[in-house]
Amino acid sequence: MTANSIIVETVRAIEGLEVPYDAALNSAKQRQAQLTKPVGSLGKLELLALRVVGITGNMSPVLKNKIIYIAAGEHGVTDENISAYPQTVTPQMVSNFLSGGAAINVLANQLGIGVLVVNAGVYGDFAPHHMLIDLGIPTRTANIRTGPAMTNDVAAEIVSKGIELISSRHLDEHIDIVGLGEMGIGNSTSASAIISANSKLDPMYTTGIGTGLDEAGHQRKIQVIRDALEINQTVLNKIYTDPIEKSISYLAAVGGHEIAALTGIALGAAANRIPIVADGLISTAAILLAQIAQPKLANFVIPSHSSTEPGHSIALDSMQLDHPLLDLEMRLGEGTGAALAIGFCDLACHLLNDMSTFDEAEVDQSNQSK
Repeated sequence: MTANSIIVETVRAIEGLEVPYDAALNSAKQRQAQLTKPVGSLGKLELLALRVVGITGNMSPVLKNKIIYIAAGEHGVTDENISAYPQTVTPQMVSNFLSGGAAINVLANQLGIGVLVVNAGVYGDFAPHHMLIDLGIPTRTANIRTGPAMTNDVAAEIVSKGIELISSRHLDEHIDIVGLGEMGIGNSTSASAIISANSKLDPMYTTGIGTGLDEAGHQRKIQVIRDALEINQTVLNKIYTDPIEKSISYLAAVGGHEIAALTGIALGAAANRIPIVADGLISTAAILLAQIAQPKLANFVIPSHSSTEPGHSIALDSMQLDHPLLDLEMRLGEGTGAALAIGFCDLACHLLNDMSTFDEAEVDQSNQSK
């Protein structure tokens, strides 16, 4: 199959799914009402369990195989000095992920989450590793300030690889929930550009300090994104009749290779009824592109945390997603916020499945329930 046909087939598969799955959802609600607690007393944990039920179609979901994909890529826009860190940090951090020394490794280990690193064009000679998946992308993106990041064909090819990556692993080992993480110096610039292009908002409203820019650097980053939107305006301002073409075109114009991979992983997860836990700005931009291609995709997404990056809330609002679970003033990426939220999803499902009902525990119910 061609890359485009894989994407089209996946989008069609999502269209045919009932989400939320009402039969399972109604059964889970009935069970929740019988658990030994006042109705609603576990607050958002109850709603979170129901969210997982509605996505998976399983009234008693068990999140045994929890995975975070960290997609990593290189960005030509780093030539514009839009980050507080040099480009060399990207391959160094990939090595750090593989050796288990990053924040995401610590969180994932404590929460029983597997971590897989997707090499979407990172410079470096990485030895084979059980955590590393190499997509075979030989180079970084082009500088979006001077033209498109990549061709539409390259964008579609990477999206299709992301779809196949998660679909094949799910077939082999059944993934119960997936979190999206990323690494790539310069990728918050691309993410903010994607969100500005979609929302038609000036980059001053969608662009934060990323890795810790000072005010002069922040203003430079905003201007670089303005220039990128201007030079790619023919593509970004076009009226599209095909939502897949729009998604791929936006991605090719101002996106990144790792963003493309995450877009594909999100589409593949949804097609397999796997709950998608969004992390921060960059992974949410990737999910936004997937949602442009298939508007039903947002039904499969659980926002993990409120990033301090201003574009994050704009992207979530544009997809009409619920307020994120957590607000810890995080902006690291890597999937760190997603890991924390997956932990809460796991706990929420355990509460639904493992608590006793009033009858089982021989506990009297509220007078109002009689």
